[in-house]
Formats: sequence, C-alpha cells, structure tokens
Amino acid sequence: MGDRVKTLLIAVSNNDWSSFIHEFLQEKEFQVFTASSLEESVGFVKSCHLDGIFMTADWAVEEFGDSKETLMGLAKDIIPTVTIIENFDVLDLVYSSAMHQFVTTPFSGEGLLGRFDRAVQNTKPKDA
Repeated sequence: MGDRVKTLLIAVSNNDWSSFIHEFLQEKEFQVFTASSLEESVGFVKSCHLDGIFMTADWAVEEFGDSKETLMGLAKDIIPTVTIIENFDVLDLVYSSAMHQFVTTPFSGEGLLGRFDRAVQNTKPKDA
C-alpha cells in the first residue's frame, strides 16, 4: 500500500502560488487536484479520497454554505493538511493539531513538502 500514489488537493486562493504548488507536486509524481474556488475545494473534500490538502488560511477558515462549514473543519483530524499563512493575524484562527502544519510566506516547494511529510507522519493509523 505504500506504493500507492498520494492524491492531494491544492485549495489556494492565490493563482501564482496554486500554479507553483501544482507544478511542484506533479513533478514529485503526486496526483494533484487544484480547486479554483472555496466551493470547489469543499466539493473535492466531500467527494474524493484525499491524502492531503494544501490550503491558504483565507479558504481554510472561511465559512461555506448554510451549515457554516469550513475547509479546515472538514479536514480536521481526518486529512493531513498544510496551511499557507501570509498574515500572522490569522494564525490564531487556524486549527492546530499534529495532522496540521503551516508555512508562512515566502515558502519553497521543498518546505511545503517537508511540512506535509510531518503532518502525514503524525496521522493516527485507522483501526482495521
């Protein structure tokens, strides 16, 4: 099972960052979905098996729909995530757990991948 290609979601509001991350992860041979909106991000989380999410803080905490869900809330303790933070004022809004890591701007592809690896290593094994 360790040889299965990981499926990752890029839920990044900044188009330049989104393109950079998408290209970097594809070069590393991940299967990558890129959402162009918060609504599309939520759709991917609800309909696909994801091994990880890279998201920007604005989309992570923005409430969606009548149920006031957040992308961070949907991923919480289920999907390893890395949140990109541009402004430290939102740091206290971003959920913190062993399965969640964050990077601040500017960031490198290798830095993102290192944080993702740390989030994956801290994932609790599912009961068989």
